[in-house]
Amino acid sequence: MKLKPAATEAVLTVPLLLGGCASDGYGIDALKAPAGPEDTFPNDANFLEQVDPTTLRFLVEDDGRRFFAAQSSDGAQACLAVVNVNQQVTDYAGCAVAAGSSSNKIVTVSGTDKRPATLVPDYADAVYLESEGLRRIHQNVYVGP
Repeated sequence: MKLKPAATEAVLTVPLLLGGCASDGYGIDALKAPAGPEDTFPNDANFLEQVDPTTLRFLVEDDGRRFFAAQSSDGAQACLAVVNVNQQVTDYAGCAVAAGSSSNKIVTVSGTDKRPATLVPDYADAVYLESEGLRRIHQNVYVGP
């Protein structure tokens, strides 16, 4: 049986797209990296219950806040936590389903200080995010004003 060019392209492309979505680690290389000494929460801070603590990764410190990413225990969500450096407590945290997402944003969290923080995949469109008024502080973290 001979396939037409369009059918051949579809047969070859669909498995690649589906396979990429399932195994891309949310598009965040930091979550796939081995844990280091900074990849721990301060004693009084805590992340969300559904977070797998072995996946916790410190991403960046900016303006008195430390930003951490992690995966949920079931592996279905990517999470972001913001820790106040002076108080050593979690200001805010959140998780969202990220597997297969084509969005520039995985999860956005905000607390009483009203300074939003957004977790993005490695390949996020910086021009788009910056046009929304966000500022890049790490490959995977953008913050609002």
